[in-house]
Amino acid sequence: MPLPVVPDHRYVAATFQRAGADPVVNTFCFRDERSGPVLEDSADLIRDLLDSFYGSRSTQTSTIGDLLAPTLFDLRYVIYDLGQPNSGGLERASATWPTSAGSATSMLPPDCAITCSWSTALRGRSFRGRTYLGPLSQTTLSTDGTINASARTRVANAAALLIGDPLTRTHSLHILSRTKGITTPVTGGYVDNEYDTQRRRGYTAVTRTPVVAP
Repeated sequence: MPLPVVPDHRYVAATFQRAGADPVVNTFCFRDERSGPVLEDSADLIRDLLDSFYGSRSTQTSTIGDLLAPTLFDLRYVIYDLGQPNSGGLERASATWPTSAGSATSMLPPDCAITCSWSTALRGRSFRGRTYLGPLSQTTLSTDGTINASARTRVANAAALLIGDPLTRTHSLHILSRTKGITTPVTGGYVDNEYDTQRRRGYTAVTRTPVVAP
């Protein structure tokens, strides 16, 4: 479905490359709160905002970086002006995320994801959204097989940065409904303790162990 025309809004595809597998993509929609916005300036500000969410692979209490699998690398943002959605996007490389993959150690299965569920002031499917974060490190796992409280808190705190302070933010996070062609400002959300599944992030099987009839 094509992107709708929504003036003063930006659609962003945040894409990680992944060693030995397909890229991982998260999408976001932001409203530019400034007067007379310029896409080039907006792209830089959105890069900085999303970098404050993803961080790097090192341990940072205010970002989610080290919760993600170390095989993710070369994070890039492609930002589209929804006022002119067919005019092409601007690409910005993350200023914080590593450009090469780390060692494939201490990872969960790649189809496991932490979900950040976004809410707005309106009810209905067109007015809520979800961001699937992953693949993930084993540091997110509690002893009972659920997402531990520390990881949930880290994601929730970092997600709040994307909503921002209404008095100071330059861009506000919105839910984009392509079917209705409208956006709705995000007012909050939650991170629950169960892993979700993104099947397309799973690896293709390369080894089979046969079952031999006795």
